[in-house]
Amino acid sequence: MYKNIDAQKVAIYAHDTANDAPKTGDQANITAYISKDGGGASQTNDVNPTQLDAANLPGVYVFDLLQEETNCDLFVLVAQSVTADVQIEAVIAYTLDQSSVKADVSNLDTTVSSRSSHTAANVWAVEARTLTSFGTLVSDVATAVWSAVSRTLSSFGTLVNDITGGTTVASAESNIRGSDSDDLKDISDQLDIAQADLDNPDQYKADVSNLDTTVSSRSSHTAANVWSVAVRGLTEGVDATSIEGKALGAKVGDNFNTFFQNDGSDTSKVVDDVGIGTTAKDWTDSEREQIRKSLGVTGDSSSTTGTGVVDQILTEVGNLATLGEGAFTVNQDSGGSGNLRPVIGGVAINNMMIKAYLKSDYDAGNLTSGYIKAIAETDVNGDFAISLDPGDYTIQASKQDVYVVNTKNIRVAADGTVTNI
Repeated sequence: MYKNIDAQKVAIYAHDTANDAPKTGDQANITAYISKDGGGASQTNDVNPTQLDAANLPGVYVFDLLQEETNCDLFVLVAQSVTADVQIEAVIAYTLDQSSVKADVSNLDTTVSSRSSHTAANVWAVEARTLTSFGTLVSDVATAVWSAVSRTLSSFGTLVNDITGGTTVASAESNIRGSDSDDLKDISDQLDIAQADLDNPDQYKADVSNLDTTVSSRSSHTAANVWSVAVRGLTEGVDATSIEGKALGAKVGDNFNTFFQNDGSDTSKVVDDVGIGTTAKDWTDSEREQIRKSLGVTGDSSSTTGTGVVDQILTEVGNLATLGEGAFTVNQDSGGSGNLRPVIGGVAINNMMIKAYLKSDYDAGNLTSGYIKAIAETDVNGDFAISLDPGDYTIQASKQDVYVVNTKNIRVAADGTVTNI
């Protein structure tokens, strides 16, 4: 999204949780609020969105934005529907200054032919012209000339006079008759060909007609065309040194690669000892199906290959839903109802990353994965749970490790009681 630019759009997706399907035809029931740079929430100028394409893009709706609604660095839009069981996730984005993403092509935006003021006539008007650095050209010409059976010299200025030593034409003819006239004619023919080539330099010019146009004309797409695409996803890798990466890597490791190399025949190597923690995640059928599709795996879920192995992995990896090995459970209501629940504009946010650091580490700026003591992700209600030992902690809530919603300092007492500090 560009900063302070008019006529931009933002897309949302509405999901019918009761039927686990996109919600269509709900545009009149959807409204939204915008927060700029963490400020207060204001209702969008476009009160209700437009349904994009119910048949081909079901559940996708688009709000039209005013220029002033994009005049911020941090843009947050939270939409909701009055229709029951309709879930819409928040849109959180950092804007770009349009001028900062334009390439400077001012030096290229001109015809290539304008780069020189010299014409062919200017070049050939120079009296002295020397050809150099033509590889084996001279050797090749000499070989062709002297290998010819017939060579004839003609029209070479004072060459005949030089050969005859200034004698009369008749004497010159007498001298030439003593030579092999056929060889001389062949030489003349070869030199005539060479002279004809020199007299026609245009045949050696490169065809640059396709370049003789402005570089900027090579595409009909504008930046607006690119950003008008409704769905644009940013993906990111998982840090192998993070607490999530370490947990999975230590338990599954190279065995996951072994599974696919062996066509899934060795299931024990994949699911061996994956369990971590004490609370397992109960994967829904929809979640399992989405993960199977992401892995490109199909088949009977009861089999020992393909889908069956994926289901075993999901069951065991579900134990990673709550990470941390502390003695006490800390959740969104620790220290008071909703005390640690991340919200924007009073709305709880789904899929927020909750990280717990020792307060001393956080205050010192030690925020790399090695310092994380526990980590979890919020559900649709903003709820989460982690396990911590007694001590002082900083709880950080962030979205995609980019936007930090808030942080809060807490103390876990020896009896598990949580208070704000």
